[in-house]
Amino acid sequence: MLWLALVALGWGPAAAGRGADALFYGVVKLHQYEQALGSVPNPLESNGFVFTAFVLNATNNSVTNATVKVPGSATVRPLVSVTNGIARLFQESYDTSTALDAAYPSSASLFNPSVYQLTLSGVSDGTRTASLSYWLVTPPPTPRLANLAAAQTVDTTADFTLEWEAPGGIVLDLVQLALVDSAGNLAFASPLPFEPGALTGNSSSVTIPAYMLPPGAQLSGHLVIARTSLPNTDSVPGAVGVASLAKDVAFALVTRPPPLAPRLGVVSTAGNRLTLEVQGEPNRNYRLQHSTDLRQWQDLLVTNLLQGSVQVTDPQVIRSVDRRFYRMQVGP
Repeated sequence: MLWLALVALGWGPAAAGRGADALFYGVVKLHQYEQALGSVPNPLESNGFVFTAFVLNATNNSVTNATVKVPGSATVRPLVSVTNGIARLFQESYDTSTALDAAYPSSASLFNPSVYQLTLSGVSDGTRTASLSYWLVTPPPTPRLANLAAAQTVDTTADFTLEWEAPGGIVLDLVQLALVDSAGNLAFASPLPFEPGALTGNSSSVTIPAYMLPPGAQLSGHLVIARTSLPNTDSVPGAVGVASLAKDVAFALVTRPPPLAPRLGVVSTAGNRLTLEVQGEPNRNYRLQHSTDLRQWQDLLVTNLLQGSVQVTDPQVIRSVDRRFYRMQVGP
């Protein structure tokens, strides 16, 4: 699941102060897709069906051991420690859904659900066993990026809103977006499931704040939607457990190069009014501001410079002020 990838990238738990050994654990059956520009999400041709069992620790190595037992099997699979003990993880990939279902069933039957058992050993809570059932869990919809073209020329000096469609999503679905750079560093992530501000199946967009993303970069994006059974909040103190069916849509997001320094020059002082010329990059947001004391600044012009330059006349009569300062800023 994507939040496990975030853990593996070094994004630690945000709620480590709860006093529990684990924060979040579960089993996930994931179907992976890719969406290219001008296309719909398409399934991966190989290793596109993934089973994952995971534990997200409250602190590094607070869970010292964990295993998962598969329904109908006596085999117990160990979860190994990842990223300096931030989490424990077991994962297997398959080329087809048939192969995945044969190895890891997910029956949604009311009378015979697939029940997985996770056993966790923690430094404070000792050994706990939790049952996670796929009772009445159906696959979530496949999300489709709606403004992927705009995501190929993202101006990092302004907020950018990524939009998607997921008809059939419900508020109980868990949704997460993450962007990583070519070195595997996390550039942006929406909140983890069950954390404040987490996305749901009713979400259709997320805003990435200005200056959050690196300029001049090609980032790998993942939009994940998961449908879960009733969360288990009783078996492991302070932790939430889920059995999920999920879909992950991978895509590319490209940011524009760093902005060129804007130029500001005097064109005319005719009629005791100052006319300035603002020069910069086309379709880049700029602010021209003025001040009389270099402390308090007011906007004179906000523009995206469609033609790369623009002239503006300050309505203030030059002789009516002792001094007046001007500056250009990049961004909204």
